[in-house]
Amino acid sequence: MIIRAARDLHAGDIVTHDPDHDRDVRWRVQAPPKLTAFGIAQFDFTDLADGSRGTAWFDALARLPVEPAAWLERAR
Repeated sequence: MIIRAARDLHAGDIVTHDPDHDRDVRWRVQAPPKLTAFGIAQFDFTDLADGSRGTAWFDALARLPVEPAAWLERAR
């Protein structure tokens, strides 16, 4: 597990904690976040617990614990 700023998430990363609601999650990021003019990182995800899809918004600099995308680990 590593920590990434919300703006630096990669497609395939799995976010493991939702700091806004202080709960454990397993959200697979679908695509790199879109950054707003207000410093917000918005990304679509699939909840690995039930397969539902959603959208999350975090401050672009928010530090999120993630399991990095597998293809990134193989590239190292």
